[in-house]
Amino acid sequence: MDAHFLMVYLREIESQSLMATNAIGNLDHISATMANPKNEIGFEQRNTLNKEYFRSVHSFLTHLSNMSRLLWPPALSPKQNCFCGKPKANGMECSTCVARERSSQILNALGLQGADHIIKNRTLRDHLEHFDERIDHWMKTSKNRNFVQDIIGPKGGIMGLDESDMMRQYDPATGTFRFRGETFSLVELFAGLNDLLARTRQALAKYEVLRRF
Repeated sequence: MDAHFLMVYLREIESQSLMATNAIGNLDHISATMANPKNEIGFEQRNTLNKEYFRSVHSFLTHLSNMSRLLWPPALSPKQNCFCGKPKANGMECSTCVARERSSQILNALGLQGADHIIKNRTLRDHLEHFDERIDHWMKTSKNRNFVQDIIGPKGGIMGLDESDMMRQYDPATGTFRFRGETFSLVELFAGLNDLLARTRQALAKYEVLRRF
């Protein structure tokens, strides 16, 4: 891959990083609005802000996932079959090989070859993106048949609730997101985002200089 194509991928990572940052900015703004005692927030407005809260979290995770797939595509999974040995009627190179090569070169440009990065993990995004499947699983496994979602507050705020019945819960004081008993730190994810953005901009500056010569 020459520098031109590599820079296209790097700019897309930068774009996704900025959109993820905007989502966190929106999340912080809603938090401040809801926490401000001077704001008289009625039930309907609070409900709207609550949904916007979790929409912003989902947006943040979606953009992180887009970055993650550029860097660590599903093609890297050993379960992903590669059909390079078979002839291709359209003359195109195997998409699995293209993704693997793209991943290798971007990771190398960012200094992340062989590194284990927090943005690589897409588990929380998958929970929210495939929510229908998570409800299916809850329906088959819930003992108490309680279903609670979109709660803003600390763990244990609802007494006597089985954690597996809590679908989405966020604690703005700690930046912790919980999903059916699993805990995820948005603070750590945001730090990982900033790390990738800094690496990407450094790489873009480097290849921009090289392209001039």
